[in-house]
Amino acid sequence: MRHHRPDWEQRFHVVDLGLFGSLARGTARQQSDIDLWVRLDPLTPYALVLSGLLQVLNRAQRHWPGVLQQQSPSIDWKGSMGFRDVIAHQYFDLDVEQIMVIGEQSLPDLLLAVQELLNS
Repeated sequence: MRHHRPDWEQRFHVVDLGLFGSLARGTARQQSDIDLWVRLDPLTPYALVLSGLLQVLNRAQRHWPGVLQQQSPSIDWKGSMGFRDVIAHQYFDLDVEQIMVIGEQSLPDLLLAVQELLNS
Protein backbone atom coordinates (compact mmCIF):
# COMPACT_ATOMS: atom_id res chain seq x y z
CA MET A 1 0.00 0.00 0.00
CA ARG A 2 2.79 2.42 0.83
CA HIS A 3 4.14 2.04 -2.69
CA HIS A 4 0.79 2.95 -4.29
CA ARG A 5 -0.32 5.60 -1.82
CA PRO A 6 1.19 8.67 -3.60
CA ASP A 7 -0.49 7.63 -6.85
CA TRP A 8 -3.83 7.00 -5.11
CA GLU A 9 -3.62 10.34 -3.32
CA GLN A 10 -3.17 12.15 -6.61
CA ARG A 11 -5.55 10.14 -8.82
CA PHE A 12 -8.36 9.47 -6.35
CA HIS A 13 -7.91 12.33 -3.85
CA VAL A 14 -7.29 9.90 -0.98
CA VAL A 15 -6.70 11.75 2.29
CA ASP A 16 -6.14 8.71 4.47
CA LEU A 17 -6.35 4.93 4.22
CA GLY A 18 -5.68 1.89 6.32
CA LEU A 19 -6.22 -1.80 6.83
CA PHE A 20 -8.71 -3.47 9.12
CA GLY A 21 -9.94 -6.99 9.57
CA SER A 22 -7.95 -10.21 9.64
CA LEU A 23 -4.96 -8.87 7.68
CA ALA A 24 -4.54 -5.96 10.09
CA ARG A 25 -4.87 -8.32 13.07
CA GLY A 26 -2.35 -10.74 11.57
CA THR A 27 -4.87 -13.58 11.39
CA ALA A 28 -5.45 -13.62 7.62
CA ARG A 29 -5.61 -16.91 5.77
CA GLN A 30 -5.07 -17.56 2.07
CA GLN A 31 -8.79 -17.13 1.29
CA SER A 32 -9.13 -13.95 3.37
CA ASP A 33 -10.01 -10.74 1.61
CA ILE A 34 -8.27 -7.43 2.16
CA ASP A 35 -10.30 -4.87 4.09
CA LEU A 36 -9.38 -1.24 3.42
CA TRP A 37 -10.94 1.92 4.74
CA VAL A 38 -10.48 5.02 2.63
CA ARG A 39 -11.17 8.65 3.45
CA LEU A 40 -11.49 10.91 0.41
CA ASP A 41 -11.15 14.64 0.13
CA PRO A 42 -14.64 15.87 1.14
CA LEU A 43 -15.03 17.66 -2.17
CA THR A 44 -14.40 14.55 -4.26
CA PRO A 45 -17.84 12.84 -4.18
CA TYR A 46 -19.65 16.15 -4.60
CA ALA A 47 -17.41 17.26 -7.46
CA LEU A 48 -17.75 13.89 -9.18
CA VAL A 49 -21.56 14.04 -9.12
CA LEU A 50 -21.62 17.62 -10.35
CA SER A 51 -19.00 16.93 -13.00
CA GLY A 52 -20.85 13.81 -14.16
CA LEU A 53 -24.13 15.67 -14.51
CA LEU A 54 -22.48 18.49 -16.42
CA GLN A 55 -20.68 15.98 -18.65
CA VAL A 56 -24.03 14.42 -19.62
CA LEU A 57 -25.48 17.85 -20.31
CA ASN A 58 -22.44 18.78 -22.38
CA ARG A 59 -22.94 15.69 -24.55
CA ALA A 60 -26.65 16.46 -24.91
CA GLN A 61 -25.79 19.98 -26.02
CA ARG A 62 -23.41 18.65 -28.68
CA HIS A 63 -25.92 16.10 -30.01
CA TRP A 64 -28.94 18.42 -29.90
CA PRO A 65 -27.62 21.99 -30.23
CA GLY A 66 -29.89 24.61 -28.72
CA VAL A 67 -32.29 22.17 -27.02
CA LEU A 68 -31.08 22.89 -23.50
CA GLN A 69 -31.24 26.65 -24.01
CA GLN A 70 -34.65 26.39 -25.63
CA GLN A 71 -36.05 24.11 -22.92
CA SER A 72 -34.68 26.11 -19.97
CA PRO A 73 -33.56 29.58 -21.05
CA SER A 74 -33.08 30.78 -17.46
CA ILE A 75 -30.12 28.41 -16.96
CA ASP A 76 -26.64 29.68 -17.76
CA TRP A 77 -25.73 26.63 -19.86
CA LYS A 78 -22.46 28.04 -21.17
CA GLY A 79 -21.36 28.88 -17.63
CA SER A 80 -22.42 25.45 -16.41
CA MET A 81 -20.39 23.68 -19.07
CA GLY A 82 -17.41 25.91 -18.29
CA PHE A 83 -17.75 25.04 -14.61
CA ARG A 84 -17.55 21.34 -15.50
CA ASP A 85 -14.25 22.01 -17.28
CA VAL A 86 -12.91 23.79 -14.20
CA ILE A 87 -13.86 20.86 -11.96
CA ALA A 88 -12.34 18.34 -14.34
CA HIS A 89 -9.11 20.14 -15.22
CA GLN A 90 -8.29 22.39 -12.27
CA TYR A 91 -9.42 20.15 -9.43
CA PHE A 92 -6.50 20.84 -7.09
CA ASP A 93 -6.98 24.60 -7.37
CA LEU A 94 -10.63 24.56 -6.32
CA ASP A 95 -11.95 26.23 -3.19
CA VAL A 96 -14.16 23.69 -1.41
CA GLU A 97 -16.53 26.27 0.04
CA GLN A 98 -16.92 28.04 -3.29
CA ILE A 99 -17.77 24.75 -5.02
CA MET A 100 -20.33 23.94 -2.33
CA VAL A 101 -22.00 27.34 -2.70
CA ILE A 102 -22.08 27.12 -6.49
CA GLY A 103 -23.44 23.59 -6.30
CA GLU A 104 -26.11 24.47 -3.76
CA GLN A 105 -27.23 27.44 -5.82
CA SER A 106 -27.06 25.82 -9.26
CA LEU A 107 -27.61 22.11 -8.84
CA PRO A 108 -31.34 22.21 -7.98
CA ASP A 109 -32.12 24.26 -11.11
CA LEU A 110 -29.92 22.02 -13.27
CA LEU A 111 -31.59 18.89 -11.96
CA LEU A 112 -35.04 20.37 -12.52
CA ALA A 113 -34.10 21.35 -16.08
CA VAL A 114 -32.82 17.84 -16.79
CA GLN A 115 -36.01 16.31 -15.37
CA GLU A 116 -38.13 18.62 -17.54
CA LEU A 117 -36.04 17.70 -20.57
CA LEU A 118 -36.47 13.97 -19.86
CA ASN A 119 -40.23 14.41 -19.46
CA SER A 120 -40.65 16.32 -22.72
